[in-house]
Amino acid sequence: MSLVVISNPRERVAVKRLKLGLVEEPAHLNHAWLSKESWRLVPVESACHFNETDAERLVRGFSWLGCARVLALATEDLGPFTDYEAETSEQGRLEFNVVCCHFNYVLLPRDRSVAVLCTAFDYYLVAGPAEFVRIAVGGDIARAWEEFDEEAADPVWQGRLLKVAQRYRPFGPLPS
Repeated sequence: MSLVVISNPRERVAVKRLKLGLVEEPAHLNHAWLSKESWRLVPVESACHFNETDAERLVRGFSWLGCARVLALATEDLGPFTDYEAETSEQGRLEFNVVCCHFNYVLLPRDRSVAVLCTAFDYYLVAGPAEFVRIAVGGDIARAWEEFDEEAADPVWQGRLLKVAQRYRPFGPLPS
């Protein structure tokens, strides 16, 4: 099984602390943290966290980090036993989708070297060092932003994704 519930009470408390200062629950990352770490960020439109292409890209990003497992931590109160340790394989990403796609979660290595915030609001955020983000969004941060901007402009979103783009634009591609 590539998704394992974190059931030890001490471990649950310890992993919950990893969200502090990083996540603005339930569906945002903290600007101060992103700035302090000099992270880049790309929002990605998504109805249910990751499709197969998204999963493949994230697997490559985590592989670049040398990260075989991440924590999948709920960013909303879902009761006990809702935090997991997950393999960063494509199967692990897809299994995570099946179990968690209707909820808000952050995927983090224990060292908090990157963050992927999965929301129930039709987007997820890929944040970390520029090279991780570049790999995890398909090779081009600027192009990934263009794709998100195009999607966000669709009236079907009623401006919701435009607000996401505005919020995170300071962490987008570096000017050429």
